[in-house]
Amino acid sequence: MSDGKVIRLLGRLTLPSQFSKNNILLLIALNHPAPTHRSEILKHIFPETEPKEANNRARVTLSRLRKAQIISESEHHISLSPAYKTDLQTLLENVQSAISEPDPAEEIKVLNPLISSLALPLIPQSHEPWVQAHQDQWAITATTYLSQLVTLAHQQSDFKTVARAAESIIAHFPFDDDAWSAFLTAKAKSGHVSEALRAFQQARRILKTQNEDFSPETLEAADSLHLVAAPTLPFSPGQEKIIVSLFHRLTQESPELAHQLLSSPSFRTELITHPAECLPLLRQALAQNPSPGPTRERIEVRIITALSLLEDNHSLIPLAEAFLSQPIDPARQRIALLHLSFAFFQTGRFDQAFESIDRATSIAECYHTEPDAWECRSQKATFYLLNAQPQEAIPILQNSIQALANNPRDSLALQVNLAHAYLLNDDFNQAAALLNQLDSLPILRSYPHLEPIIAHVQLAFSITHNQTEQARIQGIRALKTAYRTSARHTLFAAAKVCQFLELQHHPGVTEYCNHIQFHLTAQGLVLPKITPLPHPPTPIHQSQSVSLRNLTRSLIATLRSLPHAPESRET
Repeated sequence: MSDGKVIRLLGRLTLPSQFSKNNILLLIALNHPAPTHRSEILKHIFPETEPKEANNRARVTLSRLRKAQIISESEHHISLSPAYKTDLQTLLENVQSAISEPDPAEEIKVLNPLISSLALPLIPQSHEPWVQAHQDQWAITATTYLSQLVTLAHQQSDFKTVARAAESIIAHFPFDDDAWSAFLTAKAKSGHVSEALRAFQQARRILKTQNEDFSPETLEAADSLHLVAAPTLPFSPGQEKIIVSLFHRLTQESPELAHQLLSSPSFRTELITHPAECLPLLRQALAQNPSPGPTRERIEVRIITALSLLEDNHSLIPLAEAFLSQPIDPARQRIALLHLSFAFFQTGRFDQAFESIDRATSIAECYHTEPDAWECRSQKATFYLLNAQPQEAIPILQNSIQALANNPRDSLALQVNLAHAYLLNDDFNQAAALLNQLDSLPILRSYPHLEPIIAHVQLAFSITHNQTEQARIQGIRALKTAYRTSARHTLFAAAKVCQFLELQHHPGVTEYCNHIQFHLTAQGLVLPKITPLPHPPTPIHQSQSVSLRNLTRSLIATLRSLPHAPESRET
């Protein structure tokens, strides 16, 4: 074999030359790294052979494989010898290593070279029923990983990767609606509309010969591509350079116009999506000292909003306090107070947090709409929840969910908080029902910031119910998704994982707690009362610390290394 002792199962089958057509070896290789039971060989390879004859034939073949040092045997099981691996096993190990990476850009970078292998069929030349079962399972496994990559790459606006991963799903399932929708959208955003439509129309012609068609949603997505006009496509690098140059010239030659753009409602979307990029533009505008009035106030409150999104509490708190000391519009007072109260809470100034949110609520009740007031009340309920006061949080959250039903983003976040409050209040049935309902909603893909919160609550639920395997799974999920959201979420998830590891008597918990506390101190954060560290941390020097990324990777690796145990549930 040209690549050493590797048995190739993906694409064209390659077994050791003297056993190139040996079905027993193929079965053992397909099951690898799990061992193959002897009864499985008799069942699949010799289904119609008399038992004594089948045993004799199997024994002869296994003897030859053993003498060739390809297999190792125990009383009831056969495995590949340690010298042999399969390309499928190697691929899955590489995928597992990649998806343990908390940094989304790094995960995409590692997974990209694996996409073509994930698209390969498993032994396509074989039509044995027992092989087809493995082929079906492989198609599901591969497309599960590819679907996760589609979602991740889409969140990172990496449409080239989205298109490649979706196309690989289509290689397994040629008429998968979700894959085609992702492929068409990604190709359009990459400027390859004609290429996408040609591929889609060819697939549709094949499907119609079977008297079938794609779903109405997929057909609508394809039809919309026909209407794509050049201005709606992404700007070329040259065009983007012109736009950036024009804006910078505006700030110098027509600053009032630039200030109006930065304070306009249309800029809010850019601020929420790209706070780090928007913050220097807003600060530059404020440095030009615009006249007191609505435009200046909007720029100032948007700087506060950007700092809140970036969780820069050190800069936010004095800036918001100075802003609120001026006579400003009540609407902008309320927004500044919302951000300030949350910054106070994150940094452990709980009394000031409650005082600020109460001020924001009073302003909203006097000057604004009922949804604005409920936004403030729901934030206070969140403070109650994090402060381990579920009985105070629950009624406010219940009413807030009804009042903000027309705002899916806020409503979903509040439902997650309500599930957590039910759990803390020992109302396990309501917590489980709400969590399962939320976790099954497709709309969650549109709000990736909610997944780490749901995973955190699922982890807490699993710990409470002594569901070890579920806690391990949800712990990994919470860490990965939290790292992709914020440092604060990551540290809270890490603390909850440490609570679980403490219950597993893991020896590294104390060291993990020390590193978590180091990062909390460095960022001026405190853990909420509902997520304390299981061990009092010992201060460590910066030279002893590890990066947040490496801390997260280490915790994920620790969770993956835990033995898989059957669930133990309450009776």
